[in-house]
Amino acid sequence: MAKKLRFPYLLILPTFVIVAVLVAYPIFDVIRLSFTDLLLLRPGSGKFVGFKTFNKTLMDPVFPLVIRNTAVWMALATLFSIVIGLAVGYYLSFDWRINRFLRAVILVPWILPPVISASIWQWMVHPDFGVINDILIKLRVLTEGYAWLGDPKVALYVLILVMVWKNVPMVSILLSAAFQGVPAELLEAATIDGASEWQKFRRISLPAISYTLLILMVIVSIWNIQQFVIIWITTMGGPINSTHILPTYIYEMAFTNFRFGRAAALSVITIMILMVISVIYLILFRKAGK
Repeated sequence: MAKKLRFPYLLILPTFVIVAVLVAYPIFDVIRLSFTDLLLLRPGSGKFVGFKTFNKTLMDPVFPLVIRNTAVWMALATLFSIVIGLAVGYYLSFDWRINRFLRAVILVPWILPPVISASIWQWMVHPDFGVINDILIKLRVLTEGYAWLGDPKVALYVLILVMVWKNVPMVSILLSAAFQGVPAELLEAATIDGASEWQKFRRISLPAISYTLLILMVIVSIWNIQQFVIIWITTMGGPINSTHILPTYIYEMAFTNFRFGRAAALSVITIMILMVISVIYLILFRKAGK
């Protein structure tokens, strides 16, 4: 009997070992490093210093800007991805012949690797050769090329636009599937009662996908906070740190400044933020299941 009870645990033991080695140990090591002063270029560093590394991180004059940028990045990129994806997804949910083609074409931005997407947009907003400046000059909105990624006040919002462009296809496809799951009987009954398309959307379709929408908001938030490539390829966190978010600042701190202790402390802060988002996701997932 005891052997039978142990057998299932033996079956999952390899998976447990793999998870422990590939997931648990790296996280534990990052947490350990966050309590040290490890600076790769300084011999003798790497000693345990307690919370001093976190104190230095919190006192860093760039840190509040990075947190602000991360919050703005997450909030706006998530909001516009969901709102635009909701509109596009509702349109794609109708069984029209053209929508079968659009459902395939719209996924192109999502399928493209982030490096290619970043490079495309970097050229599109180029002050001298970019197509966006060319169009705006022809429309007489601008008189000369504008350095969109060179202006600290504008660069972050341009990158948010790029992120929304990349998120919307998948969000719209998922919401389109959710809209198609709304009972047709309810929509037919509303049509017979004289409800308009807006009333059917607001009173029937939207409440029916509300939990799916909330869960998708959490997932998109996680996508956004983990984004690194688009920002690093286009601006590397500049100009004047105006586009740095936590992942890019962690990379710069570790592999440009070689301050691995500070980078680990920033990573722990990011992990805590992701844990909060994950808890929200699990709560919403359970409610959706009910």
